[in-house]
Amino acid sequence: MRQTPAVSVELLADRFDLLPSVARLRWQEWGTEPGRQALQWWIDTTRSEAGRDAVPVAFVAVDNHGEAIGAVSLAPADLPERSALTPWVVGTIVQADHRGAGVGGALMNRLQQWATTAGIPQLWVATGGKAIAFYRQCGWHLAEVLDRDDGEQATILTIRL
Repeated sequence: MRQTPAVSVELLADRFDLLPSVARLRWQEWGTEPGRQALQWWIDTTRSEAGRDAVPVAFVAVDNHGEAIGAVSLAPADLPERSALTPWVVGTIVQADHRGAGVGGALMNRLQQWATTAGIPQLWVATGGKAIAFYRQCGWHLAEVLDRDDGEQATILTIRL
C-alpha cells in the first residue's frame, strides 16, 4: 500500500504561481479532446476557474517540494443538457505517479468543505471510466447516465453536503 504523501490543498488564487503547472497537468491528461489541444486553452480555462470567494473556484494539491500534483475546480455549469444543475466539479486531476495515494480525496475534502462554508447544498460531476469509482469512494451517488447530444455518454454523480 502506498503511503499518503505530505500534501497541502490550497486555493489556486493563493498559489497563482502554480497555474501553469495545473494547466499542464490537465493538458497532458485531456489535451487530445477536440478544441482543447492547445496548452494555452488549458491555461486560459484554469485561470478563469481560479476564484476565491465564489464559484468558480479552484484548489491545488501541493507536495512537500512546493510542486502542483493535483487540482480540482468548481464551476457554475458543465453540461448544456443539464444547465439547471449547479455547481459542477470540473478538471479533477492528480499527477499519474501520485494516484491512489489520497491526493484526490484530499482535494475533494477541501472542495466540499469550501462549498459547505459557501452554503452550497449539493454538487454535481459528469465523468466516466475509472473516475466513477473514485467519486463513489468519496461518497458521491449516481444521479443519471446521460446519452449526450454529441453522441458521448456521461455518468452524472451528485453529493449532498
